[in-house]
Amino acid sequence: MTAQPLPALTSGDPSAWDQALYAFLVEKGNRSGSKRTVESYSRMLWPFFAERSLTPDRVKPGEVLAWVHGIGRSGRTPSSTTVGARIACLSSFYRFLIRMGLVVSNPTDAVERPRAIQSPARGYSADEVRRLLAVVPANTVAGRRDRAILLTLVLTGRRRAEVIGLRAGDLSLEGETCFYAYRGKGGKRGRRELPRPAYGAIRSTLADAGMGLSSMAAGESLWQAAARPEGVTSGTFYARFRRYLQAAGLAPTGIHVLRHTAAKLRRDAGGVTLGRIERDRDELGRHLARTRDVATWQTGMARLDGEEQLAREPAQTGRLTPPEVVAYLRSLPALWADSGPDGRQALALALFARTEVIGFEQMSYQLTPEAIELGLNAALPPVYELRASIAEFGRGERFQDIDIVLIG
Repeated sequence: MTAQPLPALTSGDPSAWDQALYAFLVEKGNRSGSKRTVESYSRMLWPFFAERSLTPDRVKPGEVLAWVHGIGRSGRTPSSTTVGARIACLSSFYRFLIRMGLVVSNPTDAVERPRAIQSPARGYSADEVRRLLAVVPANTVAGRRDRAILLTLVLTGRRRAEVIGLRAGDLSLEGETCFYAYRGKGGKRGRRELPRPAYGAIRSTLADAGMGLSSMAAGESLWQAAARPEGVTSGTFYARFRRYLQAAGLAPTGIHVLRHTAAKLRRDAGGVTLGRIERDRDELGRHLARTRDVATWQTGMARLDGEEQLAREPAQTGRLTPPEVVAYLRSLPALWADSGPDGRQALALALFARTEVIGFEQMSYQLTPEAIELGLNAALPPVYELRASIAEFGRGERFQDIDIVLIG
């Protein structure tokens, strides 16, 4: 196999293995939608086979082990991340070859993958973000536009292309909450809440351009202020970003640092919880794609929204003491009776993320994050015994007085 960058196969006499590797890279590009991924895989795979004068069917696990842990062109011992990336790249190629019926085994299966070591987020601290924003001129149209872009990058953690490419049709309002739709790496589509500071800054820059979301066409750019109708270009914003870094006394770097900044700020604000929430959102999205179960997706996203809000804005007061919990529970029947059907439904949704009636005699439940923060999980048992019949709970419910006995 001949070492080369992403091949064109327009001349020469490529071998069957060359063609297989080329086909793999084409498929990888089509599936991931990332040119960078294809280039990275190409830079690893072509040299691996060329430098060893091996074809894929002759590679042994020992050769893979030596390569993934070997010192590269940088002269440094590879980190666990680099080792993992090398294994993942080669393993992906061999899975492709197995699917194509060209080999029968994957030599990377015998190589143990390194334990992932979570490194500190490389982004800016909150103080450094404030320094950066402080040098962006607030008294110019271009400055207010750039500030809106910076806030959106930092608060959403989206990539530069995703933010620069935002259009009016990507934003939608539900009450006082704004959501944005995005198309991420590999064509992945998603929808997230747009933080209020970013939304406010976007409205300001649109006002500078004499525009408003309600009157804009869906395909119009959000970043037209002091720019062309197509919006500010990625290159122009990058050049201005570098000048802001210099003015703020920050080291020159790329815009991708703001994506790391978003991760760092989330981690500093309780990132373990936020990371789990983000993974749960992705899993819900995959579940929706597989099943088209919109109701489950909506319920799950609403629950995660509540958990995220709780993680980002931790309660300043302490948990309720046991006597306060008892007093709170004793107040619920009167509150329930005085609330009316809509109020009772709101109260039930505020306390219980999930309820399940077992044989119309017992009820199991899952508390909301807000109820847990109050400390109700320590005071309430996992199961209630119900001594009354309930029908249509939470939707114009009809029931007699309920005698609830705590059990379990």
